[in-house]
Amino acid sequence: MDTFKSIILIFLCIAPHGIKATEYAVESPDGKVKIMFTAEVFEGQEMANRTNIPFYQVFNEGKAFIQPSRMGITLDGIPSLTAHLSVTNINIREHRNMWKPVYGEKEIYPDNYNELIIDLQEVIPPERKLRIVFRAYNEGIAFRYEIPSQPGLHQFRVLEENTEYTFDEGTYVWEEHG
Repeated sequence: MDTFKSIILIFLCIAPHGIKATEYAVESPDGKVKIMFTAEVFEGQEMANRTNIPFYQVFNEGKAFIQPSRMGITLDGIPSLTAHLSVTNINIREHRNMWKPVYGEKEIYPDNYNELIIDLQEVIPPERKLRIVFRAYNEGIAFRYEIPSQPGLHQFRVLEENTEYTFDEGTYVWEEHG
Protein backbone atom coordinates (compact mmCIF):
# COMPACT_ATOMS: atom_id res chain seq x y z
CA MET A 1 0.00 0.00 0.00
CA ASP A 2 1.28 3.43 -0.88
CA THR A 3 2.49 5.34 2.19
CA PHE A 4 0.75 8.48 0.95
CA LYS A 5 -2.58 6.64 1.00
CA SER A 6 -2.05 5.10 4.45
CA ILE A 7 -0.83 8.23 6.19
CA ILE A 8 -2.64 11.49 5.81
CA LEU A 9 -1.41 14.83 7.03
CA ILE A 10 -3.97 17.56 6.94
CA PHE A 11 -2.82 21.13 7.21
CA LEU A 12 -5.64 23.62 7.52
CA CYS A 13 -5.57 27.20 8.66
CA ILE A 14 -8.87 28.38 10.05
CA ALA A 15 -9.45 31.91 11.30
CA PRO A 16 -13.05 32.52 12.42
CA HIS A 17 -13.69 35.03 15.21
CA GLY A 18 -10.06 35.43 16.35
CA ILE A 19 -9.43 31.69 16.57
CA LYS A 20 -6.71 30.13 14.44
CA ALA A 21 -5.95 26.44 14.28
CA THR A 22 -3.56 24.18 12.46
CA GLU A 23 -4.74 20.59 12.26
CA TYR A 24 -2.65 17.46 11.80
CA ALA A 25 -4.09 14.01 11.26
CA VAL A 26 -3.04 10.39 11.02
CA GLU A 27 -5.11 7.40 9.91
CA SER A 28 -4.95 3.72 10.83
CA PRO A 29 -3.42 1.35 8.25
CA ASP A 30 -6.91 0.42 6.98
CA GLY A 31 -8.03 4.08 6.89
CA LYS A 32 -11.04 3.57 9.18
CA VAL A 33 -9.68 5.24 12.34
CA LYS A 34 -8.40 8.84 12.27
CA ILE A 35 -6.87 11.02 14.97
CA MET A 36 -6.84 14.79 14.49
CA PHE A 37 -4.70 17.15 16.59
CA THR A 38 -4.82 20.92 16.80
CA ALA A 39 -3.30 23.62 18.97
CA GLU A 40 -6.01 26.26 18.94
CA VAL A 41 -4.85 29.84 19.20
CA PHE A 42 -7.15 32.22 21.04
CA GLU A 43 -5.39 35.47 20.21
CA GLY A 44 -4.80 38.31 22.63
CA GLN A 45 -3.04 41.63 22.17
CA GLU A 46 0.37 40.34 23.32
CA MET A 47 2.16 37.03 22.91
CA ALA A 48 1.74 36.38 26.67
CA ASN A 49 -2.04 36.60 26.26
CA ARG A 50 -2.22 33.97 23.49
CA THR A 51 -3.65 30.71 24.74
CA ASN A 52 -2.53 27.91 22.45
CA ILE A 53 -4.47 24.92 23.79
CA PRO A 54 -3.84 21.39 22.48
CA PHE A 55 -6.93 19.40 21.42
CA TYR A 56 -7.45 15.99 19.81
CA GLN A 57 -10.43 14.31 18.15
CA VAL A 58 -10.99 10.70 17.05
CA PHE A 59 -13.06 9.46 14.11
CA ASN A 60 -14.21 5.92 13.31
CA GLU A 61 -15.30 5.29 9.72
CA GLY A 62 -15.74 9.03 9.17
CA LYS A 63 -17.90 9.64 12.26
CA ALA A 64 -16.61 11.53 15.30
CA PHE A 65 -16.20 9.09 18.19
CA ILE A 66 -14.34 11.42 20.57
CA GLN A 67 -15.30 15.07 20.13
CA PRO A 68 -12.60 17.80 20.40
CA SER A 69 -11.01 17.24 23.82
CA ARG A 70 -8.29 19.16 25.66
CA MET A 71 -4.88 17.70 26.44
CA GLY A 72 -2.11 18.51 28.91
CA ILE A 73 -0.44 17.62 32.20
CA THR A 74 -0.05 19.28 35.60
CA LEU A 75 3.40 19.17 37.20
CA ASP A 76 4.18 19.56 40.91
CA GLY A 77 5.31 23.06 41.91
CA ILE A 78 5.56 24.49 38.39
CA PRO A 79 2.96 25.74 35.89
CA SER A 80 0.92 23.15 33.99
CA LEU A 81 1.68 22.16 30.42
CA THR A 82 -1.89 22.69 29.21
CA ALA A 83 -1.77 26.03 27.33
CA HIS A 84 0.51 28.50 25.56
CA LEU A 85 1.86 25.60 23.45
CA SER A 86 2.83 25.95 19.80
CA VAL A 87 3.69 23.15 17.36
CA THR A 88 7.42 23.22 16.55
CA ASN A 89 7.77 19.95 14.65
CA ILE A 90 5.77 16.99 13.40
CA ASN A 91 6.90 13.55 12.36
CA ILE A 92 4.86 10.76 10.81
CA ARG A 93 5.92 7.16 10.61
CA GLU A 94 4.48 3.81 9.66
CA HIS A 95 5.07 0.66 11.76
CA ARG A 96 4.38 -2.88 10.53
CA ASN A 97 5.41 -5.75 12.79
CA MET A 98 4.10 -8.57 14.97
CA TRP A 99 4.80 -9.94 18.42
CA LYS A 100 4.60 -13.34 20.07
CA PRO A 101 3.06 -13.61 23.53
CA VAL A 102 4.41 -15.99 26.16
CA TYR A 103 0.90 -17.44 26.33
CA GLY A 104 -2.49 -16.39 25.04
CA GLU A 105 -5.24 -17.09 22.55
CA LYS A 106 -3.07 -16.44 19.48
CA GLU A 107 0.45 -17.45 18.59
CA ILE A 108 1.21 -14.12 16.86
CA TYR A 109 -0.38 -10.67 17.23
CA PRO A 110 -0.11 -7.93 14.61
CA ASP A 111 1.51 -4.65 15.68
CA ASN A 112 0.57 -2.32 12.85
CA TYR A 113 -0.02 1.39 13.27
CA ASN A 114 0.67 4.82 11.85
CA GLU A 115 2.21 7.30 14.26
CA LEU A 116 2.00 11.09 14.50
CA ILE A 117 4.58 12.76 16.74
CA ILE A 118 3.83 16.36 17.73
CA ASP A 119 6.58 18.48 19.33
CA LEU A 120 5.23 21.45 21.26
CA GLN A 121 6.92 24.36 22.99
CA GLU A 122 5.57 27.10 25.21
CA VAL A 123 5.28 30.48 23.52
CA ILE A 124 5.95 32.18 26.87
CA PRO A 125 8.95 31.76 29.23
CA PRO A 126 10.36 29.37 30.30
CA GLU A 127 9.52 27.87 26.85
CA ARG A 128 9.29 24.26 28.07
CA LYS A 129 8.88 21.44 25.59
CA LEU A 130 6.28 18.68 25.44
CA ARG A 131 5.85 15.84 22.95
CA ILE A 132 2.61 13.98 22.24
CA VAL A 133 2.83 10.68 20.36
CA PHE A 134 -0.38 9.42 18.72
CA ARG A 135 -0.81 5.92 17.27
CA ALA A 136 -3.69 4.96 15.00
CA TYR A 137 -4.30 1.19 14.87
CA ASN A 138 -7.01 -0.62 12.91
CA GLU A 139 -8.47 -1.59 16.31
CA GLY A 140 -8.28 1.84 18.01
CA ILE A 141 -5.89 4.56 19.14
CA ALA A 142 -3.22 5.22 21.74
CA PHE A 143 -1.27 8.29 22.77
CA ARG A 144 1.31 9.28 25.35
CA TYR A 145 2.95 12.42 26.69
CA GLU A 146 6.74 12.74 26.71
CA ILE A 147 8.75 15.48 28.39
CA PRO A 148 12.08 15.76 26.56
CA SER A 149 15.31 16.48 28.40
CA GLN A 150 15.66 20.26 28.61
CA PRO A 151 17.39 22.95 30.65
CA GLY A 152 15.61 23.87 33.88
CA LEU A 153 13.39 20.77 33.91
CA HIS A 154 15.53 17.93 35.20
CA GLN A 155 13.31 16.49 37.90
CA PHE A 156 9.56 16.80 38.12
CA ARG A 157 6.53 14.96 39.38
CA VAL A 158 3.35 14.67 37.34
CA LEU A 159 0.37 15.52 39.56
CA GLU A 160 -2.41 15.11 36.99
CA GLU A 161 -2.99 14.11 33.44
CA ASN A 162 -5.54 16.62 32.15
CA THR A 163 -6.64 14.68 29.08
CA GLU A 164 -10.35 15.04 28.41
CA TYR A 165 -12.55 12.47 26.69
CA THR A 166 -15.57 14.27 25.25
CA PHE A 167 -18.28 11.94 23.89
CA ASP A 168 -21.67 12.67 22.39
CA GLU A 169 -24.52 12.45 24.88
CA GLY A 170 -25.80 8.88 25.17
CA THR A 171 -22.48 7.28 24.20
CA TYR A 172 -21.56 4.14 26.13
CA VAL A 173 -17.88 3.57 26.90
CA TRP A 174 -15.90 1.09 28.96
CA GLU A 175 -12.86 1.96 31.03
CA GLU A 176 -10.43 -0.10 33.03
CA HIS A 177 -8.21 0.97 35.90
CA GLY A 178 -4.93 -0.89 36.35
